[in-house]
Amino acid sequence: MIDLIFFGVASRKIYKKIKLLNKKNESILEVARKQNIPIASSCSGQGHCLKCISNSGKDLLCQITVNDLEDGKTYIYNIDYL
Repeated sequence: MIDLIFFGVASRKIYKKIKLLNKKNESILEVARKQNIPIASSCSGQGHCLKCISNSGKDLLCQITVNDLEDGKTYIYNIDYL
């Protein structure tokens, strides 16, 4: 199991917590969209627009897949505008 936490920097609150039971070859951006988390993106996940940046520019959510994450860990994604 993998825990994802989406933290809103602007609101200073946890926006949503997600528990992933199965690894899938989908991006964190896709996971967030399925959970109705409003992550900006205009390049269809190609990594060109840089709108899905989190963690002060360290991560592009469209380029990280669930398969890249380790089971049993918690990942926190800080989204500036949430």
